[in-house]
Amino acid sequence: MSMPWSKFEGPAKVLMILVTILLVSLGLCGLQWGIFSGIADTRSGGFFVGIFLVLGYAELLAIAVSLVGTVVVLAFWGLRTLYRRLSGHGLAATAGKGEEIQTLFPRDDDDRS
Repeated sequence: MSMPWSKFEGPAKVLMILVTILLVSLGLCGLQWGIFSGIADTRSGGFFVGIFLVLGYAELLAIAVSLVGTVVVLAFWGLRTLYRRLSGHGLAATAGKGEEIQTLFPRDDDDRS
């Protein structure tokens, strides 16, 4: 089994990792909420509830970090693309140098009619 980001490089790989962390953290946070929504008094659970509260805070931290990281990566990617287009280092400048253009979603040109 390969990781979903194994075929990406650069900002696309970082973005895929951050979004995966975000989705897993959101799922775990929702699962915890579903499990502990019926417990009214958290002091009666003792050590067991304390562990899940600490894990809940870790999940909230992972959600916050991945959201901020996603925004930063998207802003960096957009600014880099804008800079390359405005400065003449765009697609035409890299086409003859053998560099492959990095995209998030692969484009299938064979399906065009």
